[in-house]
Amino acid sequence: TVKDGVPILCLMEEYVQGERLGDIYAADAAPVPEETMFRHMHQLLNGMCAYYDRYRVDPLLHRDIKPANIIISPDLKTCTYIDFDIAHPSGSTGTRSRGSFGKGTPGYAHPRQTAAGAGASDIRMDFYGLGMTFLYMLTGTDYMRMATGLSEEDMNNWVYLMNPAYYPYLYKVKK
Repeated sequence: TVKDGVPILCLMEEYVQGERLGDIYAADAAPVPEETMFRHMHQLLNGMCAYYDRYRVDPLLHRDIKPANIIISPDLKTCTYIDFDIAHPSGSTGTRSRGSFGKGTPGYAHPRQTAAGAGASDIRMDFYGLGMTFLYMLTGTDYMRMATGLSEEDMNNWVYLMNPAYYPYLYKVKK
């Protein structure tokens, strides 16, 4: 749609039947066969690469790729990205909130997304979240929770994570 010569972005979502990836791959869930897990990983990575290859000029960034935002069909054959609530065009710098931290989920949000004055967004943010999602699929738990012992409530509280003791876990995976 165009209003006063300026294009307006409209995103429509539809209901997708299935279960969240986070529930299927949780540590206390029934084990998923390796072949199925690697098929899901391939499908998610291939889908993201194909999308960004097709829309190279100005792709829409999801910015919240995580196990809870991926639905797997009841037959375990199809993976679908959901919840585009904080999506925005690549290169945008005007969608920050929550004080000095950006939007996203701790442990899945790219460090540039969480830092104040980090500059323009790009596709690395989504690939970082996907990589952390793959780590979840392999371990059955969130890396931040595993590495720091934080509760789920603390994981969702960015202000709590401003504690310098947790900075290393926001930026890279450690052994």
